[in-house]
Amino acid sequence: MSRPASLVRGLRTYRVNAKARAPLVEYMTSALTSSGCRIIHISSPEEAPFIVVFETPSRERMGVVAYAFLATRTPTKNRPADERSFQIKYGSKEDYADVNSHELWQDPSGMFTTLLIGIDPKSGFCISADPIVHSPTKFFIRLEFKDEHAEAVLDRGWHTWQRIKRSSPIDAPRVETLIGVTKEKLLDLVRFERAARGLDPGNRLILAESQRLALPTSRARVQTQDSAVMQTASRHPLVKQFGLEPDEILYQPTKILTLARFEFPFAAMFDSVSPVGVLRRRTAWGSRSR
Repeated sequence: MSRPASLVRGLRTYRVNAKARAPLVEYMTSALTSSGCRIIHISSPEEAPFIVVFETPSRERMGVVAYAFLATRTPTKNRPADERSFQIKYGSKEDYADVNSHELWQDPSGMFTTLLIGIDPKSGFCISADPIVHSPTKFFIRLEFKDEHAEAVLDRGWHTWQRIKRSSPIDAPRVETLIGVTKEKLLDLVRFERAARGLDPGNRLILAESQRLALPTSRARVQTQDSAVMQTASRHPLVKQFGLEPDEILYQPTKILTLARFEFPFAAMFDSVSPVGVLRRRTAWGSRSR
């Protein structure tokens, strides 16, 4: 598909080998669809960066412009044995012999989120760097990380650390914050990069380390009917007071709030009294009455 030019004006694109790029495109699209997303638009496989527009399970429309590269573990002479890396490059060095300076595009409207990532399709994880810190960039630049980082990502699903930059302008940060995630957390990574846009490396690290509290998860976890959670819910006061089933307590909060408004219509008269607050009071009254 062609790129939506009206939405990504000013984006510089590069001709790439579609066959070599296919594993990266497949990794991203399959990661999103496995999280329940519906792909609306993808760009041509012969163009980079990769553009994808999708709809999340909650009907949220999102767009991604991904500068994606293959992350490998290739032993290199005079380099540490435990080093992995991905090369930020498109085309050949001869293509940029005159001017090797490339702006990584950012959407001024905020509709698209820019990613700068290295993907290891075989192991099933990717490493995300700050595209603003790396813009403008030269091509054929290596971004290194260690085996220990890859192992932590695969073990935890989400891992963050800081890396010292070899060279940077005198007024630019000397460190950068990298985020590693497994394939099933790619949607969370997109949300993170959207929220972290423009943060300095320190605040980016803080947000990344607290992502489980600060960001929604890719897919809601559904407990089975015979789980301990369902047993606890069956003993909840709201089950008897509102005549609800345990799964309605856990998974249908809208129904509970509607019932709360019905039983306590005066709550709507006061902005400071929320349905949740009414529910808490209702539960407390019921507990004291028994």
